[in-house]
Amino acid sequence: MNGAAFTAYVWVYQEKAKGNRQDYYLPLLGSFHTVGTYMGWGMNLKDPVRIDGPPHWKWVNSFDYIGRKIKTSAEIGNVSDSVLRRHPVFEPGWGVVRNQEQQENPVSDVSPVNYAPSWIHDLYDATSGSALAGAKTSANHAQLLAEAIPAQSWAAGSHQLNTSTLPLSKQYDMPDEYAGPGWPRSSINGVREWRHSDMREVAYLYQSRFWDALVSVSQQP
Repeated sequence: MNGAAFTAYVWVYQEKAKGNRQDYYLPLLGSFHTVGTYMGWGMNLKDPVRIDGPPHWKWVNSFDYIGRKIKTSAEIGNVSDSVLRRHPVFEPGWGVVRNQEQQENPVSDVSPVNYAPSWIHDLYDATSGSALAGAKTSANHAQLLAEAIPAQSWAAGSHQLNTSTLPLSKQYDMPDEYAGPGWPRSSINGVREWRHSDMREVAYLYQSRFWDALVSVSQQP
């Protein structure tokens, strides 16, 4: 819409829209959306499953908004980890709306919200939830990481890294270590040129060592 490439800012949208699904329409390109409707940065406006649980929302009746709104952190106060595990501050992906005092339509719904996985309700089980989330190699784990867990830090490259304090085990010289024989780009001052997206742009044939290293690093505890 602003003249940039269609893929511009894709990582920004992917992170910021988690839990706050946005639908767009562009001429020629048609309809598209960003991420999902659960967890992420979506706020939990549902009622606690247990009556003694604290609601994270407040009722607002103002000139520009009437309805439930998430409380501030000060209003929510201290909440135990055990309560947050079953009733998080962020959109859980399923839930109950039972309060009638604000003239809301009565709803009691434990089925998944739109686009949430069918097993999302069982993720909050105190005994089996962790097993359901799965190990790092499981499909459930990958889905939660991609759709539900937003980044808590800036993307790599947004700030200059202090290599003097960064452990050597976390530093990688991409062209020196992973650009294989026949690297298709030219060299600059004797160093093979490795551009920002070459992990995607250059054929596997020339960077197989990079993908082997990526698999190895991703399996580290």
